[in-house]
Amino acid sequence: FVDKISPTILASGGAIKVRKHVERIIVDTQTDQVEGVELDDGKCISAPVVLSGAGIRNTYKYLLRPADLNETTRQSIAPLEKMEEDIGVSVKFAFCFFDLNGTSEELGLNSRNVWDLPLPSADANLQDFLQSFLQSGCTMQTCTMGVGEKKSEEGYDGQGRNAGVQRRMPIFISSLSAKDPSYNERFPGKSAAVVITYSRTEDFDKWSDMNHRARRKSSTYNSVKEYYREILTEHLHRHFPQTRGRVLHSEVATPLTTKSFLNAPDGEFRGLDENVAKASYHAHFEPETPVRGLYLCGQELTMLGVFSALQAGVLAASA
Repeated sequence: FVDKISPTILASGGAIKVRKHVERIIVDTQTDQVEGVELDDGKCISAPVVLSGAGIRNTYKYLLRPADLNETTRQSIAPLEKMEEDIGVSVKFAFCFFDLNGTSEELGLNSRNVWDLPLPSADANLQDFLQSFLQSGCTMQTCTMGVGEKKSEEGYDGQGRNAGVQRRMPIFISSLSAKDPSYNERFPGKSAAVVITYSRTEDFDKWSDMNHRARRKSSTYNSVKEYYREILTEHLHRHFPQTRGRVLHSEVATPLTTKSFLNAPDGEFRGLDENVAKASYHAHFEPETPVRGLYLCGQELTMLGVFSALQAGVLAASA
């Protein structure tokens, strides 16, 4: 996607900056006209129009400073202060990414996504599952969440697995290599897949104050990741038996990983939740904002998913 859209941006006189964190959106306090953005290194980029894809909550709560807005604008966005409490943030996930030895065809991978959702009722049963999952294994009890007596800093001994809980785990599986016709040309004899399940940010509070590099050195945090790796790997093998013995490398990501790399404040995967409460704020889910020259885009404006994000981009461009 980046390879396709980058030439258009550059040919139009645009620039692409990576690993740049936007500290705030600059607004003229007299006119409420957007003037650009300030980066975390103090550098300012001037612009008469700013299009924010960070999500409505993150834009209003973290990127716009009340002191930069006049009273009329502050009053117009005041109802949004309760938005996060009323709607809530979206779900959090744990991921396991796989580098596999063998082509997609050899391993039976295909372009279809696998949705394995054994829970009969989403909300209550999901919370019950997450709690029982954390209590199901020796790893969780001995070195992670404070469940049970702490026995070892290393913790992982491969014992105490609860097969019943694992069978109830909601799973999503997708293969990038099976979807990309050029993958085998670029990576001959290899393939890739990802297995995703639900998780919770609060279960990782113990490591939330660490940066990404520090967490990678934590034996207890790595024990939790190893627990996820073992279970998610088995789910991959269950759905695609030919992948057994073909895993070259796997990498686990937690909600803290999402927080670090997507700058998601709560480790959420897709911003605000999608529920009935969101309807009461429908007037705010549109590209135009009370700040002149500031527009919103992203999937929150419409519905969930990649295509919804693309649709929101079209709406913003037409505003």
